[in-house]
Amino acid sequence: MSMFMVIFNYFVRVLTIIIGAVFCFRIVEFPTVEPMLVSIMGVVMMLWGIYRIIRFRAKYNEYKNNGEEE
Repeated sequence: MSMFMVIFNYFVRVLTIIIGAVFCFRIVEFPTVEPMLVSIMGVVMMLWGIYRIIRFRAKYNEYKNNGEEE
């Protein structure tokens, strides 16, 4: 796996967490959507980003370890 893909993957995950925080803390207002729904979606996006970072690190470490064993 190239270093570019690793950096890109982390960038996308961190961006997901940042967008979730923007929604959660209502930095951007959506006048046609209920504010509580936007906050809930923000929390879900932040949790999803954190989950994906954890899963990526686990799979990446597994990938590196399998490459070293062969």
